Amino acid sequence: MFGGLRFAFAIFCALFAAQFCKAAQVYLWRQSYDEDTGKSLEIAARHFEAVNFLQAKISFEGGKKPRLALLPINADYLRGLKVKKIACIRISGLSASEKEYAALAPKISKIVRFCALKAAESIGIDEIQIDFDCPESKLGFYALWLEEIRAVLPKNLPLSITAVPSQMNAKNFENAVKHCDYFTLQIHNIANCGGGLKIFDFENALSEIRRADKFGKNFMVALPTYSHFVEIGENGKLSKVLSENFAGVSERASLRTKKISSNPLEVEKLSLSIKELELKNFCGEIYFRLPCGNEISNWSLETLLSLAKGEKLKLSHRVFTAEAGNVCDVFLENTGNVDLCAPFEAFCKIENAKYCEGVGGFVFNGRTDGGGILKNGDDLTFKLKPNKKMRDFLFCREYIKRNVYEKIFNVGFNFCIYAMCFRLRLLRTGKQL
Repeated sequence: MFGGLRFAFAIFCALFAAQFCKAAQVYLWRQSYDEDTGKSLEIAARHFEAVNFLQAKISFEGGKKPRLALLPINADYLRGLKVKKIACIRISGLSASEKEYAALAPKISKIVRFCALKAAESIGIDEIQIDFDCPESKLGFYALWLEEIRAVLPKNLPLSITAVPSQMNAKNFENAVKHCDYFTLQIHNIANCGGGLKIFDFENALSEIRRADKFGKNFMVALPTYSHFVEIGENGKLSKVLSENFAGVSERASLRTKKISSNPLEVEKLSLSIKELELKNFCGEIYFRLPCGNEISNWSLETLLSLAKGEKLKLSHRVFTAEAGNVCDVFLENTGNVDLCAPFEAFCKIENAKYCEGVGGFVFNGRTDGGGILKNGDDLTFKLKPNKKMRDFLFCREYIKRNVYEKIFNVGFNFCIYAMCFRLRLLRTGKQL
């Protein structure tokens, strides 16, 4: 009897977790598609209510003349997805007077309509979203844009916008969002939050979410699941946000650059706290952004799904050894469901160890040259370091099956840390290389 009840309870929990995840959305923020993008989209369609993809960018020549750039989207990856698809249009680079803002309304609405019809024809979309960090002083004119955009779009096609907390200070914010079905509040922003730079501050985020609920308009909250590289000025303060995409930035990384990452445990805390606020107009979370393959500026897909499913996030690891003759292999395994991030240290003790190898990308007791002579009884310290050629996360436990400890990494091997568990070779006293 009790066994049956336990089974029924387990099924209930699984269904509840699936529904919890399905209520969330996810951003696909890529300018080009590849096979990894397709694989991530297939997974996202099974676990999320909607995929919000970047379709086009509107920039301004000379800061005033609008120019449209349609991104090279692989429609095949999106067309067949059994999930709601939201086409996002990013607007940036506008530097105009109030009169010029007003004059742009018909041009912008025409471009948005063109994008919507093209996406509907090639992919089949369920919504259009405008992503524009409009200055507070110009929100009244942005409201005119949105009014015209709403008028030229098909009546059955929902329209949403993104919003940042500072825009809610403007008197015309309420006027702007009234033309939309809902808005997405972006609480992520590189800022100095009391103990250093962060992508978001927990208390500030909760405060802004409470404030967003007071406008009487449905809204979603975008939760950050990525990293930023920033440049630090000579005064030690933030000088410039380099890029959301780590690739390329790492090539010029220096002492003046710093990586700022969102902490999964802090994002989990915020997500749980939002649900306790008894908000009247909150209608869901959207994760920014969907990891694709070896992108090194995002969480792993496994960590993102663990959070979205409502699983309790657990940061844990273990170190263990396996011996074969004079060779002793040392394993570091992620036993939790959260990425282990570099730099990362773990410790073990091997009796009579003489030499270590397979250390590409690691520091052994301060050595970085790919190997080292050890004294008998020494503690072995291996420290995982970020590297411009490596992703600096260790994936979650699902990947163990793909890397079942068979590989021994030799001296000089460009160690790839995509695996959940890595192995190091230690040679005991008397073993000849």
